[in-house]
This record gives sequence, C-alpha cells and structure tokens, in this order.
Amino acid sequence: MSISAQRANQIAAALSAARARSWRLILFGFVTAYCDNPRCAAREIEIHVKEQHNEPVAPDLCCPACSGPLALHHIETREERHAAGEAEARSNVAAQLYSRRHPGEGIPLGTFLNVSLESLIARVLTDEGRA
Repeated sequence: MSISAQRANQIAAALSAARARSWRLILFGFVTAYCDNPRCAAREIEIHVKEQHNEPVAPDLCCPACSGPLALHHIETREERHAAGEAEARSNVAAQLYSRRHPGEGIPLGTFLNVSLESLIARVLTDEGRA
C-alpha cells in the first residue's frame, strides 16, 4: 500500500471516530495535518471541515503548497475545539489572578490546570472582595 493510501486510511478512520464523538448529524470540525515533504515550505495545515449533504469529507487530503499527501496530527469536532478554548481561557484568567496576588513569583502548575468555571468565579469574587 502506498504512503498516500496509508495516510488516506488513517484520516478516514480519524474522521469516522470524530463523527462518532459528535452529536451532530454531519461533521463540523478541524483537521490538523502536516506536510513532511522536505522541499515544501508548508508544515502544519489546519482544515475547517463541514460535511455537505451527508457526503463525508474526502480522506485523501493534499498539501496546498506542493500537492503531496498530508500526514494527520489530529481531528477535533467543533464541540471539542470549543471546550478546549473555554478551558484555555479559564486557565489564562486563573494564571493572571495568581500573578496579581503573587507578583514576581512563578505560577504553580496546579493553578491553571483543570480550572472549573465555578472555582474561577469564586477566585474572581475573592479578588474583588465580594466573597
């Protein structure tokens, strides 16, 4: 089996898994892939996908710069990307609050890992003197 066919099979399997993780009837998501052609200037490519009329996304994705086959990094559904963005935003606020309370100190890793919305609201209220 050629490299192109192997990569297409890997992408098809990942797309199928992403469809299974999504509650939507059609896939809205993000494919992150890369071109490993050493003579190509492109490296990481992100493709925003939306299936049309229940037609699945073609798994034989090619580099827009050199037309070589892309290697898959990962595929996220729209919901997964949104949840990751929300978590990153909460972590950033938690880190900023810690920096404000402890100027000049390093930020402990636990300060911004797995920050729930409820705990972040409590931190903000405490900082503002409302709690």
